[in-house]
Amino acid sequence: DLACYVGQFIVSQWAKNPKSFYEQHQQGLNSLVYLIIFLGVFVMSQDKHVFLTSLSLKTLKEEGKLLGICCILASSMYLLNIGMNHLLFDFFPGYAEIEHQFNSYEPVLRFFAMVILPAWVEEYLFRFKIQNWLKEGFGIPIAIVGQALLFGSLHYYALQKIYATMSGFLLGFIKEKGSIKASLWVHLFINLIGWGIGSFMS
Repeated sequence: DLACYVGQFIVSQWAKNPKSFYEQHQQGLNSLVYLIIFLGVFVMSQDKHVFLTSLSLKTLKEEGKLLGICCILASSMYLLNIGMNHLLFDFFPGYAEIEHQFNSYEPVLRFFAMVILPAWVEEYLFRFKIQNWLKEGFGIPIAIVGQALLFGSLHYYALQKIYATMSGFLLGFIKEKGSIKASLWVHLFINLIGWGIGSFMS
């Protein structure tokens, strides 16, 4: 949300037609501001080296089985989300606005903004930072529940909050049973499914 507001403000200061310009370049502008905010937080973090080290591909083969199982779970959960969307769509009319994200004229930026950037930023903030912090003070169950509820609540659309919370539970569990690397790969996989289905249907 902050990235969205900052992006709109910047455009309003110099574009001849701010609304039209922002709508045409929404994905790129939001992603740029989003990335700048994240990099600011990341650079100031004292444990950024721990996060980067934990993403090493050296142990990827050892976690292959876990990743496979988790991707199957993620696929099943996404199918469940699609069914839930059809059942609850009439109760959340505002959710139809999400379609405009798939009608962008910037397919490469759309892929980056919907698949790559959210997975990296959200796994770092919610699973690596918040979940670890909650685990130290309250234990693993509360850590997983707490970060999932916060993760879901910060999504924009009401219906989106529901399945984002479900995804948060799954990703938090994967992070504890496997690693932050495993939850990141599964998050990328979930986003990729959503991006593929949304792009195809639009």
